[in-house]
Amino acid sequence: MRESNTSDRSFVHLHVQSHFSLSDGVASIETLVRQAANLDMAALALTDHNSLAGMVTFLESCQANGIQPIVGCEIDVFSRAESPRGGGSGSLVLLVESEIGYSNLAQLVRCAQAKACSGQPPHVTHEELAERCTGLIALVGASSPMRQFLHPPDAAKVEDYLTDLVRAFGKENLFFEIVPAASDDLRSLNEYFIQLGEFLGIGVAATNDVHYVWPEDELARLFLIDRTPPRAIGEKALELGEQRRHLASSREMRDRFAFVPQAIANTRLIAERCRFRPELRRRRLLVHDFARGFDAESHLWDLVFRCATEKYGDLDEAVKSRLNEEFDYLSRHDLANYFLLLWNLAGFLGEKKIPCLVRRGGITTSLVAYVLGLTGLDPLEHHLGFEPLVEEGALFPDVTVEVPARHLPRLVEYLAENYGRERIARLGRHQYWPKQTLVETICRWVGLPRQKAEALIAAEAISTRRMAGGGSLRWADLFRGGARSLPSHHPSALSFVFDRLHPLPRALIAQGNRLVLSGEAIDRVVALAYPSGENAVTQLDAADCDALGLPPLSLVTSRSLDILDDAIGWVRREKDQTFDISEIESEDSETFRLFGRGRTVGVPGFEGVAQRSSLRRERPANLERLIRFKTTSPSGRNPATYTPPGTVVADCQLAYRCAYTKAHYPVSYYTALLTHVCRNRWRLARVLREMAQEGIRLLPPDINLSSYGFAQVGERIRMGLVVISQMGEKAAAEINSVRRGGAFHSLLDFCRRTDPKLIHHRLVENLIKAAAMDSFGLRRSQMLAMLDRAIGMPRSQPARPGASLQMEFEFPSLAAGDSEEDLKPPDLPELPLHLRLQYELQTAGHTFSADLLSPFDDLLGHCRIARAPVALSPRMEGRDFYLAGMVDQIERANPQEPEGPAGWLDFNGVLVAVPKRLFKPQGQTLRGREPLMIGGKLVCHNDECYLQAHAIVPLIKVHQQASQARRVVLDLEKENKHTVRALRQICGQF
Repeated sequence: MRESNTSDRSFVHLHVQSHFSLSDGVASIETLVRQAANLDMAALALTDHNSLAGMVTFLESCQANGIQPIVGCEIDVFSRAESPRGGGSGSLVLLVESEIGYSNLAQLVRCAQAKACSGQPPHVTHEELAERCTGLIALVGASSPMRQFLHPPDAAKVEDYLTDLVRAFGKENLFFEIVPAASDDLRSLNEYFIQLGEFLGIGVAATNDVHYVWPEDELARLFLIDRTPPRAIGEKALELGEQRRHLASSREMRDRFAFVPQAIANTRLIAERCRFRPELRRRRLLVHDFARGFDAESHLWDLVFRCATEKYGDLDEAVKSRLNEEFDYLSRHDLANYFLLLWNLAGFLGEKKIPCLVRRGGITTSLVAYVLGLTGLDPLEHHLGFEPLVEEGALFPDVTVEVPARHLPRLVEYLAENYGRERIARLGRHQYWPKQTLVETICRWVGLPRQKAEALIAAEAISTRRMAGGGSLRWADLFRGGARSLPSHHPSALSFVFDRLHPLPRALIAQGNRLVLSGEAIDRVVALAYPSGENAVTQLDAADCDALGLPPLSLVTSRSLDILDDAIGWVRREKDQTFDISEIESEDSETFRLFGRGRTVGVPGFEGVAQRSSLRRERPANLERLIRFKTTSPSGRNPATYTPPGTVVADCQLAYRCAYTKAHYPVSYYTALLTHVCRNRWRLARVLREMAQEGIRLLPPDINLSSYGFAQVGERIRMGLVVISQMGEKAAAEINSVRRGGAFHSLLDFCRRTDPKLIHHRLVENLIKAAAMDSFGLRRSQMLAMLDRAIGMPRSQPARPGASLQMEFEFPSLAAGDSEEDLKPPDLPELPLHLRLQYELQTAGHTFSADLLSPFDDLLGHCRIARAPVALSPRMEGRDFYLAGMVDQIERANPQEPEGPAGWLDFNGVLVAVPKRLFKPQGQTLRGREPLMIGGKLVCHNDECYLQAHAIVPLIKVHQQASQARRVVLDLEKENKHTVRALRQICGQF
């Protein structure tokens, strides 16, 4: 840190930008404030460009360093006479003098950022500025439209512009801003402002238009504004002209403006007027309507005891004591209104029968939350002690409500309608440049060739580490070797630029569906932006919004809840219209039988290979044992993956609900599950295998019967078009829309009636290969041969892989008047089975004609290789088995068990332990899509049987070796009977 050479406090910087002025400001807020304290400055303003993103950090840093903060913003304004896309634009520096001024400034920033919704740059109109200027002080400087009106001079425009500003702000709230003259143009402008101020009675204030801390930091700013870097940098000065937008000392500024001392004095006068600072840690809660005589706490107290009585009947001492303990906590933290908000939200979810889950944070251990219906978890029943709801330093608990994706818009709309759209916004956060990306971009800026830049980065010649003690790289550090100048592409120069910029905000984005709510219009409390062009997003992150007293609420989607919600929908359509998941039995024997059998594919938290094996061994018979099983599993014991007890119980309750639906309505649950996992071939394979074990039939996709997702058809499931490669929702909607006018009866009919822009050639080809058009009564070989002529596509395209059958036929394009009689299918045999299976797997991720082992039936019979799964029992322990099948799931073993296997496989229902010597070398084979042969010895442990693998070979290789080995000749002349008998046994296995 640089030492101050003065204690002069006669000057205050009123125009300062931090790195939250994206692509313009260099320094972080903390660095600016620390340097201001080092220079013994009494006050400092922060005026980022169209942004208040750094306000809370600025207030807290100033408080820690004993500096008076001045909140402000440099905001773009377009004059009345000019359009946003033309000239006449500029910016004003606005400083907050009072509470109404802060509210107006926040609204002005929102108005400016809202222009992004219509594709315009951020700005406010003069009318918007005039409506919201109370409590603000404006600085009119070189970046205002005044500069444009003077080149060439236009006295009428200057007079009109200043008249409008004086009418809006008043002369006492208006100052001309003069900056150190770096050019004749600026020097003339300063003189003009001084003369105009004397003539109109408007004050003049000096600034340095600060963009960084030290003069040499201009090099980093050149990178931000994408200016050409200098060829060389010198030891004594950076040869970049006279302009230095650094945080100059009071003495330096006083010396620069010695010819107009009042411009220095006015900065102190403005600072004295701008002593308002937004109040931090004041809760800005939504206020609910209560009956007369009730406030939030008394209403919540009455509500809690009424709901508790409904759940427990007469309340015993344990319940009363726990409720009193929690209510005291809520009162101390002023959370009554917040809990009433959550209660209203839970009531809406319950009324609409929307499954939801609150599984994070201390709220999962709250009895008040349970009796109000916020959670489904009774902490007394599960022996959970009350945990603090609010983290240290925060005002509100961070509550996350998980809901199905399709219900999320309804939930947000409910909050908007009930509490007011103007009181709700999405939380924002700034994305920062990754280190590697920032270094690479700096190298490109100075013109380093890519290969040389990569070599410097790889050799760590460009330093990306902070100095010991958190200090910054000094300018003098660049010239320690004795050099008086360095090229701008020198590694030391690049390290300097990186040091000045990192960490650097890159863009503002929304944090998903994390919301903040306010008891007043939210744009009066926090500045908003519209990065996506539609939804309002706070410029402050979650921690800063909490510091401002805005309660958060996180609404997130959950795939598990999506599956459960879809399954409930199928149950109500096909089985029971009144089915309510919240009213199921808490200890259902069928559900725990499903857990005990390990049939938990699609049950969240219990899908692992080792977990399902342990479930078959442990056979939990109630929820308490299921929770104990989850807690004592290897992942539950691992400190790195520790999960709070309340979250474990909530997860087990969700798993129980999913398992209950799956046990009692398996077809409905599998239908929903397939729709959500069909894009993941591993999960799809596991689900389909388990369905086959349960005897549930899967119908292939059908162009006339399949919807986009999977559909339940009685006790069967129809595969959806979603599985077809290159099939999107728009294409599926087009097919569904067209066939409402009548089913498709031929390939030509389908091609003629659908939009070729949506249903393109490759998609039709995939539909044929995936068996979706088998109902037309033609062989797939015939339809593939007819495709080009039916679709009207000339055959000028290059041949596609696997299209050799099509290339045998050369048909002219079908004319518009041709009939189906003119398009006769060629007399072709059906595609070979192995090719049909390959096409089905490529285009739909599953086979329908047969399973992938069918082409190897002869091989399996000759070599006596069994198909997985096979029945294994402890009586077979020690025997060698050779099984053929597909890998459904791979799971790494617990690294804390060095003597154990490297991984576990679900091999078509057979548990296989893979040793380290096979796991890594065979990794690509295990993750492939080919049928495998696995050889291993049967091991039994705690009544659980698994195969200890000693060989893993693709079946195609076994087939190749078997076809090449026609005869084996052995010389047994000198061997005894025991050797011959052993050889017979070995040969008999193959």
